[in-house]
Amino acid sequence: MTFTLLLLVSLLAICHGMPAELDPVELESLELEPALDPRIVGGRNAKPGEIPYQVSLQTISSGHHFCGGVILNQNYVLTAAHCVSGKNVSLISATVGTTNLTRPYKVHLIKSAYVHEKYNRSNSWINDIALLKLQTKFTYNNLHNGPRTKELNLVTIQIADMTYCKSMYKKHSRNIYNTAHLCANEPTVEKAAVLPGFKPRIVNGNDVAPGEIPYQVSLQHARSTFHFCGGSIINDYYVITAAHCVADKIPADIAVIAGTVNLNWPNAKHTVEDVICHERYQRYNSWLNDIALVRVFIPFTETVPDITFVPLPEQDEFVEPGSIARVSGYGRMWQDGPESRTLKKAIIYIADQDYCRWMYNSFANSIYDTHICANDPYISRGSCSGDSGGPLVVNGKLVGLVSWARACSLTDYPTVYTRVPAGNGINSQCQWWSSLSKAMALTILFLFGLLAFSQAGLIERAFDPRIVNGEDAKLGEIPYQVSLQDVGSNFHFCGGSVLNENYVITAAHFIAGTIDLKEPKSTHEVEKIVIHENYQAGNSWLNDIALLKVKNPFIRSTNLEYVPLPPKDQKVNANDVAIVSGWGRLWQGGPTTTRLQRVNIFIADQKYCREKYQGMGYNVYDTQVCAYDQAVMKGSCHGDSGGPLTVAGKLTGLVSWANGCASTSYPTVYTRVASYIDWIQANSV
Repeated sequence: MTFTLLLLVSLLAICHGMPAELDPVELESLELEPALDPRIVGGRNAKPGEIPYQVSLQTISSGHHFCGGVILNQNYVLTAAHCVSGKNVSLISATVGTTNLTRPYKVHLIKSAYVHEKYNRSNSWINDIALLKLQTKFTYNNLHNGPRTKELNLVTIQIADMTYCKSMYKKHSRNIYNTAHLCANEPTVEKAAVLPGFKPRIVNGNDVAPGEIPYQVSLQHARSTFHFCGGSIINDYYVITAAHCVADKIPADIAVIAGTVNLNWPNAKHTVEDVICHERYQRYNSWLNDIALVRVFIPFTETVPDITFVPLPEQDEFVEPGSIARVSGYGRMWQDGPESRTLKKAIIYIADQDYCRWMYNSFANSIYDTHICANDPYISRGSCSGDSGGPLVVNGKLVGLVSWARACSLTDYPTVYTRVPAGNGINSQCQWWSSLSKAMALTILFLFGLLAFSQAGLIERAFDPRIVNGEDAKLGEIPYQVSLQDVGSNFHFCGGSVLNENYVITAAHFIAGTIDLKEPKSTHEVEKIVIHENYQAGNSWLNDIALLKVKNPFIRSTNLEYVPLPPKDQKVNANDVAIVSGWGRLWQGGPTTTRLQRVNIFIADQKYCREKYQGMGYNVYDTQVCAYDQAVMKGSCHGDSGGPLTVAGKLTGLVSWANGCASTSYPTVYTRVASYIDWIQANSV
């Protein structure tokens, strides 16, 4: 049986007449199901008036077509439930009476939507049918009763055997129901619409020729050849990638594979010295600021002589919607499928930002100006799992990093990429030019010049970042505590302690004498930074200590006091009660607290601490001291680095690094202050 496909399934499971009393669905509370790739494949342009009941459903703000529909009568349009469930219908329009969307005949606004009460997206999209009621009635004429090419397409296909159809989709754990589904195709030619989600790889991409994308790298687990993310080489020592790729990893666990397009024949394997995540990376806020730098020990030019660095965009360079983009990676070949061992590339298109924002808004995901969206609206093509952190390139420049998406390479939901800062924002010394804070370059230099000790190693980035299970400190209780902040934005990034009238132990511009960052008591600018001359980030953050000299001296008061130092080389005992304090984050990826937190923990047995970290390839030295609570998750986190650990009122340690946040199994490692008394005294006068 042959027929012309004219939205045949629009009458599927339809009621025999309009419902008298129907309550509009609460659309904003529903999750949107991915739609068909909205294009007729292998068809031809429809003639004006040939399919007069065809409707284009579009977003009002951008005019972006996302689904089709059919005119049922003067008041209603019939469409698929997955097209409108989860959408605010006041933002949708129905365009009718045209075969070319660049020349719409009539646009109607939607009054309400009725989704089938038994629509079940998890059960093969059964009852995938909905009615849209218009605000104004259709007026019949010879053009309507009722791309993503801009031209309306049609195609002739055949009704498929239901037994065959059921057997084919059963392989994908999908059910086909006799009473609710109808199958059709052209057995010998690829035609009609493309089902979502089944083949999402650097999906529908091609192999990359050797040297074609020379800056692409594979991030792998150091003790295996397991690829987990992509990245791009930006200079001799640094790779740029997504923060979510590395935020829970320590440098020694990461290897960078460069100079190849086939992971079975790696050219150069680099070990990692340091990892720097954006200080405002927020996993639980739409992966905001999902960007990080990975520094290798040996420059890429020594191992791959013909290496090329990826060009970065100009300051405030705008990428036009519709621009051709290239994404590449070693990610999965389709949803939940195997990863590719050969580098793949795919051509996709920059999506309209308003459309992208609108599509994800129904999932409570925000699209920020620091995001950029891209997909192919016609074919399932683009990035998938394992491509994260990899490059999105437009006109030869790195404009985005693969970050997140609803699923792999959807045609309706674009993939969201982190918008890459301008080239003058990422230099050889890893200085971010934050598009959010617009901080002064000098302040950024302070921030990241000290990052080596203030956010040591990224083990700390795996922290559930707060003084965990702590409590508010009372005013004057910890009078030597300071907050180190970015000058341009007052963003807190580390803690510190006042040593004397001129010096603090640890990081940049800070506020002293307060427990509430909303009510700062005393602000001091930094004049000089002294980092220990033997500080070694690549050797378990050995000698992780620094001093800051302020321009204006501290004035002692009830709420501002110098921290007492221990005697030289004084030891503390296992199980001694210690206090750690800070303004770190309240949970992983969450906000920092404006109220100073403090918590009691216990000094750990040094031998136990050393043995735990040796199993991970890390050393715990005598110049370090460990502390935790082995019964309850308590302790320091991201934003507390450099802050004080005190025992019996004396500064015993500085927050340095750990495996996880406030773990009950792995103690946090602190710099032992008593080992550096001579150095402190020599450099703080």
